[in-house]
Amino acid sequence: MQSLLSLMEAARECRRLYDAANMNVPEPLARLLGEEPSPSASTGAKPRLIVPPPERPSAPAEYRDDWIWIPLSAATATTLVLGVLRGATVPMAAKEVVARVQRVRPDAVGGTIANIGTRLSSTVLRRTDQGWSLEDSSRAPVLFGDFAWGSPDVFGKQELAAHRRQTILHVLRVNPDGLQTTQLLKMLGRCPWLRAPVTKDLVKIDMEELQGDGQVRRIGNTRKWALAK
Repeated sequence: MQSLLSLMEAARECRRLYDAANMNVPEPLARLLGEEPSPSASTGAKPRLIVPPPERPSAPAEYRDDWIWIPLSAATATTLVLGVLRGATVPMAAKEVVARVQRVRPDAVGGTIANIGTRLSSTVLRRTDQGWSLEDSSRAPVLFGDFAWGSPDVFGKQELAAHRRQTILHVLRVNPDGLQTTQLLKMLGRCPWLRAPVTKDLVKIDMEELQGDGQVRRIGNTRKWALAK
């Protein structure tokens, strides 16, 4: 999965540079991104437009341009544990870690959080008589505001899906007339700030989840998707 993420991020960055230079994207790159090859320059076709990025929430001081942000409601218990530890200046007792995580996620079970410490001990975090601390803070997100912030590789598949779904909602917001699934896939390929895998199957699952949550709807018989509200 990490190799796939790295490959797709490199491909999107390459496409972003072609767009910035108003150059047509080479056919192999377009196919890798699941897009149709760009029209030949000889046709006089206009360069493809990049989807404008969403407004970024207030970011932590550590923020970097390659970071993403995930709503805390979509963060896993593991991410919350690592984020709590990253924000600590001294080792934390296990019960304090549990309490901090449960402030954000009241439904988190104390035993589950303790098991995270056991699972990650000696790899991502360190457990001593003084408490829990991180081995390497760069492998943990920053909890700030209502979001977990960090590079894509500090998040799991579930959280990257949440990032992709937030992007889908944004794309539909800037296309109020709606988009068919194939159109949506193309538009997602024009979001250089999207740092999650994008495939037809993944987007299909996303749309089913978003529809089930009442966030998107079908427009009549057009097979187009639009925001539900």
